[in-house]
Order: sequence, then structure tokens, then C-alpha cells
Amino acid sequence: MERNKLLADFDDSVDGHLQVVDRHHLQNRPATIGDFNRADLFYSNRSAIQLPPFARENFAIHPAYYTLVSRGKFRGHSDESPLDHLEVFEDLVSSIKAAGVPADYLLCKLFPHSLAGRGTSWLRQLELGSLTNWTDTKNAFMIHFLDDSVTKLLREKISSFSQAPTKGFKAAWIIFKSYQRECPQHGFQESQLINIFYRGIAMSYQAQLDAASYCNFMIRTTSEALLLITNALTSLSTQEVDTKRRISAEKATASKETPISAISAPIHHHHPPPPSSETRMESMLAQLLAGLTKLEIKYDSIFSKIDNLRSHTSELSPPSVSINAVTLPSGKQLNPILHRER
Repeated sequence: MERNKLLADFDDSVDGHLQVVDRHHLQNRPATIGDFNRADLFYSNRSAIQLPPFARENFAIHPAYYTLVSRGKFRGHSDESPLDHLEVFEDLVSSIKAAGVPADYLLCKLFPHSLAGRGTSWLRQLELGSLTNWTDTKNAFMIHFLDDSVTKLLREKISSFSQAPTKGFKAAWIIFKSYQRECPQHGFQESQLINIFYRGIAMSYQAQLDAASYCNFMIRTTSEALLLITNALTSLSTQEVDTKRRISAEKATASKETPISAISAPIHHHHPPPPSSETRMESMLAQLLAGLTKLEIKYDSIFSKIDNLRSHTSELSPPSVSINAVTLPSGKQLNPILHRER
């Protein structure tokens, strides 16, 4: 009785854990301890998406559709848009026409093949069979990848919008609109969005909008402001300002850039081999000889200057005068010999 009860409990646990399980391995024998370690008794499809039923039989999705949705897989990277992925995926699947097969089935069947990385990890961690239709699947996807933290960052991008130096007026408007598109739950009113955009564009464009609004763009209504912005997107004056700003930005960028050759050219440091003892001795003798030669030249120059000085001095000195005797008026001579040099 106990053994039969154990087998019944085991069968019930398998049926409760998995609805479709192959138990033919037991062949009506009592379960052993090892049977509880066999994955083949418990394995089945673990997908969180429970496919909607449909009446048509012998239907199979063409392999080309799996390849088609797999080309643009969502990996959960920060530069990917969950909303863009859903829109592209739904557009692709809508091209499949199969009589008797609901769109819900096609969307739920193909959606896992459009995911990778973090997208696949998210789907696998959901409870088994918790998603029973496309609406539930799509909502769960958006809630996970567009949570409060992502919404906060997207709102900050809108509220802190600032036109880049290299972007023209039209490009700035497209970028600003893309921020709103990525966050439909941003909560800003249209008048607030126009004010944010006006404050974030360059002063030259602000002046252009002011000039078309009696020198004050803020007096315009929301509809009037949108009309002015739309007209400014294609006006010639706006294009002229775009050109001037682009040229100015290019010059500023060029002045800051370092020549590519200076960056890319590798710097090679050649270290000569250490000199031998004979080479060092020859170098020392050459230095000594060079020093003696310089000293000899200096001495020759000094002696030449001294000779020139002596010659010049002798030419300037007067000849010596010798006085042998002095004759007085009376005719008497003084014999003492006086020598005086002047």
C-alpha cells in the first residue's frame, strides 16, 4: 500500500508540475528515488506565453517569418526603444494573412523570436503561462522596459532640452519631438513643451521667432506658436542662420582638433648600444685634443694682442734727451750730466 501510494503521489506531482509529461519510462512500476532526479519526467515548454487557441488544423508559420522578425531583435540596450520595437514587430506580423488564425496567436508565437539579451531574460523569468494574449504580453513588456526610472530620465531629457551647436533649427525640432515620442507619458502640456523648446534653441532662432511676434514670442497662443515654428522650419532666413552656425561650429571644432598625423604617427625611441671601452677611450682623447687646440688658439691670440700693444706703445713714446753740459752766459760750463726722460 505504501509503495503504491508513493507512486500515486509521484504521478500527481508530475501532473501538477507539468500538464504534458511523458511518463512511459515508468511502465507502471513503482517510482524509485532516482526517478525524482530525471529531468525528462518533468520537462515541458517553460514559456511564459500561453498561445491562444484557434480552430484551424495543420497550420504552420512559414520559416521566413521567423527569420524576418529575428533581424531586428530587441536586446534591452539603453540606446534601443521598446516602443519602436513593438511598432515594427506589429507591423511585420500584420503582413501575415492566414484564414482561421487569429492575430493574437501570430503575435504571441513570433514575439519571443524578436527578443535577445535582456529581452529574452525578462521573458524567461516570468511565471509559466502567465501571458495568455498579445495585450497582456505587450503591456508586461512596456512596464518592464519603460519603468519609473526610465520615465524619469526621458522627462529630464525633455525638460533640459538644449540645441547642439552643430544642429540646425529643423534638426533641433525633430530631436525634441523624438524625446516626446519616446515618452508618451511625459505629462507636459503643449504650451509647456513649446516654452521648453523656445528656451532651449539658440538666441538667433529666438530672435527670429520674436521678430515674427511683435518682438515677443510669449504673446502667441499655443496654436499660433506651433504655426510659427512650422513655418520657420522651411524659411530661407532659418536656413541662412543654420549655415552660419554650422560654419562657425566647424571652425571651432577644427581649431581644437590635433592633426591626425601627429596622433597616429608612432613615436620611436632609438636607444643606441652602449659604447665599448676602446670607443670611450677614443672619445676621451678626441675631447682632450679639441680642448688643447682651443687653448693654443686662445694663447696665440693673447700673445698677438700683447705684441700689438707693445708696438703701439713704442710709437707713442718720445725719444730720450741727453744733456752732457750746460754753458752759462759767462762762458762757464757745468759738467754734471743730467739725463731726463720725458
